Amino acid sequence: MEYSINSNAKFTAHPIDHSTRALKISIIVQWFLIVVGVIVGLYEERYLPEILRTYINAEDSKDLSSGEIVAMGSGVIFLLGLIISSIGLYRLKQWARTVYVACSVLGTALFLFMGASVTPPIQGTFEYLANATEGFTIALLYFSTARINFVRPNQNAREGR
Repeated sequence: MEYSINSNAKFTAHPIDHSTRALKISIIVQWFLIVVGVIVGLYEERYLPEILRTYINAEDSKDLSSGEIVAMGSGVIFLLGLIISSIGLYRLKQWARTVYVACSVLGTALFLFMGASVTPPIQGTFEYLANATEGFTIALLYFSTARINFVRPNQNAREGR
């Protein structure tokens, strides 16, 4: 049994609702898509045209500028935040919604500073699906009944819900 808040702002015990179940499934699907995308990308890279493999090797072997180091460090922080917050979302922790959305938005904005990249087609498809799932997860967090899991009990009363 999961505990949640009904429309009268009282705690009730009832089975997990469909939106919360969809939220948990979307998190699992996102993890799966990311892991499969990375694995497929490692395999698929060897089948890229020679000129693209040469470019990737040249980019990997060059020294990073200070801006690239900052961007990469920020990316690692946002990635860790996304991993930790997605675990928190799965466990329905109130803090996780804010951290997840912040890391998603800031991590996406960080791509503006990352420069050109080469993504093999199948890996790109998995990344695209993972990003779409991330958007679906955020929509569930704010526009479905799953949002109730991330609101403090007294916040509902203050907002007149």
